[in-house]
This record gives sequence, structure tokens and C-alpha cells, in this order.
Amino acid sequence: MTPTEILDLIARTQPTKPVEEHAELVIVRAKLDDAALRTEWLALRADVPAFLESVTIRRDGTDIALDDGDVPPSSTVFAITLNKVSQRAVLRLFHGKSLTGLARALDGSLVVCVAELTTDQAFTSYGARFQPWTEQPPAPFDRVPELPNPRSICHDASNAGLVPADIRPWLLQDHPRQSSQTFEAWRLLAAPRLMAALSDQVYGAAPNIVYQLSGPPSRKVGISLPELVVMFQRLNDGVFWVFAGGERDAETRHVLLAAEWARSYRQGNLAEFGDGSLESAKAAYAAYVKAGSKETLKALADLRKTVVDEAQKATQRAQDMTGALWKDLAVAATPFVIKILSDAAKTPNTWIAGLFAIGAAVFLILSFRVQTFINAGYFAGQDRARAIWALRLNQVLSAAEIEEFSETPIRNSVSDYGRVRKTVRNVYGALVVVLIIFAGYQFYTAATAKVPPANSGAAGQQGSSQTSPVSRSPQLGSAATNGPATVIPQNAPPAPGTPATKPP
Repeated sequence: MTPTEILDLIARTQPTKPVEEHAELVIVRAKLDDAALRTEWLALRADVPAFLESVTIRRDGTDIALDDGDVPPSSTVFAITLNKVSQRAVLRLFHGKSLTGLARALDGSLVVCVAELTTDQAFTSYGARFQPWTEQPPAPFDRVPELPNPRSICHDASNAGLVPADIRPWLLQDHPRQSSQTFEAWRLLAAPRLMAALSDQVYGAAPNIVYQLSGPPSRKVGISLPELVVMFQRLNDGVFWVFAGGERDAETRHVLLAAEWARSYRQGNLAEFGDGSLESAKAAYAAYVKAGSKETLKALADLRKTVVDEAQKATQRAQDMTGALWKDLAVAATPFVIKILSDAAKTPNTWIAGLFAIGAAVFLILSFRVQTFINAGYFAGQDRARAIWALRLNQVLSAAEIEEFSETPIRNSVSDYGRVRKTVRNVYGALVVVLIIFAGYQFYTAATAKVPPANSGAAGQQGSSQTSPVSRSPQLGSAATNGPATVIPQNAPPAPGTPATKPP
């Protein structure tokens, strides 16, 4: 059974009292002496639709439930309670006129589903969409961005709390193609809240609410709810211009429009109340904007100049940092590295040359890190400073002007600095790698160098000090001096024809 079919069943049951509907449930009090209607209600209780949690049928004022097959007396009144399935930010109703008692529920509802609504009767406020209640889940609805709070402008001293904290649920966005009880009930809630948002003060007790307009001239207006509904479109247009018609100056717009409404008020002639006030307020606001005092214009000019100067300072500082990185690379890195490499080649100890190269690499890394740390600290400080004075700039300069004067130039300069920083970092990295490779080579050379044996010199000295018998002979020495000589071994036999000699 659909919500529309249940609505039709409620109507055919002919309730003995007005249907009592809340956000969570609906109570129908009726006699069930008709067997066909009683059967339909019992079938609904047995087969509860997905959009209802439960259905209970009890004798009114008691806890005695109606059982299947019971035939109650014709005078018995039953209380039929339909408990709805609750869903966050969704309000479901069978009757549109039930809205008049659910003002608080509308504050937090994004979608309002009404069973008696048709497609042509659907409408939208800036806070919610009002659509027919079907078995399908409703599509999501997003409110417009938050608007200025009327309570910060209008003082509410009434007991009805008519000045809303959020004007969006009571500001009409899309009109229905066809009016309905739902739309009329919503206008009964919205009209006094729109009038309260346009007033300077609201006081009194419902239904005798007094709306005060400071003017000039000052007016105290007591107006009934039906009369406010007649002026609904006029009120809706005025509230939209004040709270949703511009990025700022809601208080100024409110003062101008409230003064025009006070000027148009004539006691006993509510038909002209507020008629033409919006056009007059728009003209007054345009004159107010164009005819600003010289001091205000000068202050705005000075403020814009200050913003541009600050942006130029930050831009120049970023450029100086970029040049400092290259200067640090050219002055500190290149001559130092060339000096270390040239001296390292002349150093007799390769271990010392390797340590020099490691020291140069560490110096380059430390120099780059210190420079980038200082620059990063400066950029962070500038970001915090701009965040502070941007809060004040938003009151007199638009976001587009702040973006054009300040943010875009600074962002471009910082981006250029970042690209140069990456290039310099790569150059520093290449130099560090070269130094480390050079140091590794020196350490490897020192570790693998060949050292001569310790006893090689002594052995050579000993061999040179020994002299053979032949070399000690004077004749051999003379022969060696005058010519070649023949060396005769001691044990060799005598030559033929030579007399043998006896040893002594």
C-alpha cells in the first residue's frame, strides 16, 4: 500500500476528530463499524509498508487492541496509530496542513514529502524541497551556502521566537505551478518570519505580535497573519535582497529597506505597506555605494596600495632568495670544490685527500640546508601574516581583488623559486656525489698501495760485502784492468807440458 492509498483510506474512514499528525506518527480516531474498512485496516496492520514502522488499532483511551474477527459495537471509537520510519533531514507527512505545527522540524529538514502533494504542486525553498511522498527514497537536496543571521540584526523580544537564526527554510526559491494546502500552510509559517527578519525589533505575545521599524519615521506595526500572507511575495523579495542579494553589507541593506517600509506605512491601509519599498531601497543603496566619502575612498585606495606593496615585497624577497641560491652555488661551491680537488691531487697522503673531499661534501650539504631552511621560515611567516590581515581585507575588498593584487603574484614568485631550488639542489647533489666518489677512490688507493719487504735492503748489502777468491787476486785485478784473464779453478788438472808443483 502506498502513502497515497493510505491517505485515501484515512479519508474514507471518516475520522470523528481531526487527524493528529506529528513528524514521527499520525493518529486517526474513527469508528470501524464498516466491515470492509475494518478489513483494510487489519490488512494494513498485518502487512506494514516499508515506510511505516508499525500500525496499532486500539479502543480510544484504552490499551485494548482490535483483534482479527472482532465485530465492535457501532459506537466504539478506535485510535489508529501509524508510526513512520524516521530518516535524518527528511520529513514525511500525509496532510500538508500538518506543517503549521511543525515549524521546528522544518528548520532541520532538507526534504519534505507530503502524500497529498502532486507533481505540479511541488515547490522549493532555499532550505528544503517539498515533493510528493512515494515509496521511492527521495533524492538528496543541498541548501545554498549559509546566509547572514537575521538575529544579529533584528532583536526578538516576543514569546514566539519569530526571528529565525537561518532564513533559508522560509525563503521561497521555486514557486509551485499549482497551489495546495501544503504551500498555504508553509506560507502561514514563512510570512511572519520574513516580516520579523525585515523589522528592527519584534515583541509581544502571539497572536498580537508587534513589528517595530526604526525608520525614520519610527513605526510600530500590528498586522494579522492573513494580512502578512497577502504580502508574502513582497516580503520574500525584500528578504532575498537583504540577506541573499550581495556578498556583504547585509546590515546596510536592512537599514535602508526597513526605513522604506516604515515610510510606506499608513495605518488602516495595509495594501500600500511596503509597496515600492524595494525599488527605493535599491536606489538608496546604489547612491550610498557611489557617494562614499572622500575619507573612505582614500582609505580604500591606501589599503589597495598597501596590499600591492606587500605583494611586491614578498615577490622581491622571493627573487632575492632565488638569486642568493645561485650566488651561494657560484661563490661557495665552485671555487671551494676546485680548490679541494686541485690540492687533493698534490697531497702526498691519500687518506688526507679523501677526508678533504668528505669535508667539502658535508659543507655543501650544510650550506644548502641552511639556506633553504631560512627561506622556508620566511615564507611560512609571510603566510601567517597574510592570513591575519586577509580577515580584515575581506570586509572592504572582494576575494577576486585580493587574489589579483596579492595571492597570484606571490604564488607565481614562490613557484619560480621552487623550480630554481630544485635545479640548485640537483647541482649540489651532483657535486656531493663527485666528491664522495673522489674520496672513495682516495681511500681505496691508500688501502691497496704496495709496500716493499722490510729485509730486502739488508740482503743486498750483505751480498755486496762478500768478495770471491778470484776477485781478491792481484793478478785477476790486474788482468781485469789490462785485459781479459783466464780463471783457473783450484782443483783443475795441469795443462800438458806444464811441470807439476808440489804443495808446500
